[in-house]
Parts: sequence; structure tokens; C-alpha cells
Amino acid sequence: MGRLAVLVAGLTLFAACTGSRMRTKVRIGTDDSPPFNFFDDQRRPSGFAIDVMNRAAIHAGIELEWVTSDVGPEATFAAGQADLWPVVTYFEARKRELHLTQPWWRLATIMYFRESSNFKSLDDLAGRRLVLTSPSKRYLPNARFHPSTEIGVAPNSFEGLRRLCAGEADAVWIDLRVAEGALLNRPRECDGIRFSSISTDDGVREFSIGARFGFEKEADRLRAAIDEVAIDGEVVALASKWKFLDQTDAALLSWLDQVKQKSEWWRGSFAGLAYCSSSV
Repeated sequence: MGRLAVLVAGLTLFAACTGSRMRTKVRIGTDDSPPFNFFDDQRRPSGFAIDVMNRAAIHAGIELEWVTSDVGPEATFAAGQADLWPVVTYFEARKRELHLTQPWWRLATIMYFRESSNFKSLDDLAGRRLVLTSPSKRYLPNARFHPSTEIGVAPNSFEGLRRLCAGEADAVWIDLRVAEGALLNRPRECDGIRFSSISTDDGVREFSIGARFGFEKEADRLRAAIDEVAIDGEVVALASKWKFLDQTDAALLSWLDQVKQKSEWWRGSFAGLAYCSSSV
């Protein structure tokens, strides 16, 4: 281990040991937002993100109390009903309302349009109608849309494609992971219509753990534990279980490769954090 790595690890451990005590039990909210998280037949939280958080919590030494909600994280936090949220799309503007950890998952996105539109870039959407399928018109994808582009919101990819094919929109923005399924199960309005697509490097969606203010430390510790789980190969295993691995998603594969290359001193730092949080 190099001197710089030793110094950083030591400072990290010192800060953890001298800081305020970390809570060992927190409430984490979730809604019905497939494919990351959803309710099973008995309204119990289920899905890829739920499994990842539960595994990370074991590594972090934090007990999670799952709280179901029918609204998003901001409204749930404002009502004081939960402290953390497992999957929150990362936008800088969102930090005014809640704490966001470093992203723990990434997905590429793709924009579909009628082949006859012949769009070549996002600039071609000037004065056109674009439908987002997630997460909200409040927070646009990290892409540079023309100021005159009219932004709409559809609840899911199926409805987004329906609007495109029905002439209610000129393009639809979809997560790459669900794009193939959306096209294979396209609405009847899309019969006989040929599509073209554009994918951009700045269209990647990143997902963080969200926390209401005052629970930043617990959220960051849980986020650090996800890297521990990833290093051990458990995140990949869970992603395979829930069919979340897409070999065409360069953004996801690049992130997984970076996690695998983390050096051994990260393990020591995280272990030290867990020790301090349990001993202070």
C-alpha cells in the first residue's frame, strides 16, 4: 500500500472514530417502482434494490426497517415517515431537498423516434415534443436539449411508445435496459411503424441512496457497504438474479469494472468504519 493510500485510510478512520455516533437502525422507504423495487402480493418490498440494500446493511452493521409508501422520497421524508430511500435518480438540483450519496448504479438511456423523422442529434428536437418515461419533468436527463424542446412525462415505456406512435410525441426517452422489452411488447398503435434511435454519453441515468437531512452519515455508510458487496461479487449475482445485467450497457459495465479494481485498502477502511460505529 502506498503512503498516500495509508494516509487517506488513516484520516478516514480517524474521522469516523471522532465523529458523532452512527445510528444502527434506520427506516428506509420504498414505493412500487419496478424494476428496481416493487411490492409483492402481500405488499412486502421486493426487487433488485431491496436485495442490494439488505445485503449492504449487513456489511454496514445497520438494521433496516422497511416502510412502504405510495409517494416518492421527498414527500415521504417531509412527512417524517422514513429516513432513507434506496433508489433516487441523481440530479444536482435535487440536493436542495434531500441528501444524495454517490451513485451506486448506472443505466444508459436511448431515444426512439419514427424513422421518417431522420433525427441526427438532440438539436433536431428543437420545437419538437419529447416524452420522458422516468423519473419526472422536474429533473431532466443529463442531456443538452434545445430550449424549445417540449418535454412531457409518461408513466412507463409502454405509454411513452404509444404516444410516439399515436403522433402525440416526436420522440421518447427510455432506459436501455427496458428498451428491448418495450419494443417487443409495443402498443398496437406502433404496428407497422419503423423506429430509429439515438444514444448519448450524457444520457446516462445514475441512482443514489437518498436520505432526509440528519441521516447523511447512515446513507453514506450504507453506500460504502454496497462497494464491499460489489467487490465480493454479490451485486453482480443479485443483478443476474433480477436480470439487471445488460452486456450492451457500457455505462453499467464500466462502473462494475471500476468497482472490481478497488484496492485492498478500501476493505480496511470500511472495516475500520464499521468498528468505530459500533464502539463509540
